[in-house]
Amino acid sequence: MLNFLSLIVSLSVNLNQFNSANSPVFYLYQNLLIQDSIPLQNLIKKEINQTKIRFNPILHTWILAAILIPTSATFCVLVLAFKYGRKVKSVSANITTIQSQTLSQMKSRISEAQIMFNSVQDQIKTSQEKVNSINEKVQIFSNERNKDGN
Repeated sequence: MLNFLSLIVSLSVNLNQFNSANSPVFYLYQNLLIQDSIPLQNLIKKEINQTKIRFNPILHTWILAAILIPTSATFCVLVLAFKYGRKVKSVSANITTIQSQTLSQMKSRISEAQIMFNSVQDQIKTSQEKVNSINEKVQIFSNERNKDGN
């Protein structure tokens, strides 16, 4: 290729002269171009292959990252959902336990209050009976006094 370029520079011929098909310079130029283009094509193919070899790992890395990043994000969301799901079940179990304990305590307190209420009612009944008996005695006593006083 350097031979071809040096030949063109050394000849310094105007390109318009190459346009005539009968010109020997045109044939020379065409033959040199064909001869130099084959190694040039091979060189270009070789460079393209080397570029592919260098670029493929980068491309595969980007493709892998494009696949794994959303996948890992989804996996993290699933792990967090599972983790918080277990915590919700644990809290729900604790709430159920506290609820049953509270209900049993409330039932025992209600039964104690009922016993106290029944006791107070019995005391009120006995007190009313005593008051009624005292009233009867006072009435009997006042009737006897009125009889004695008349």
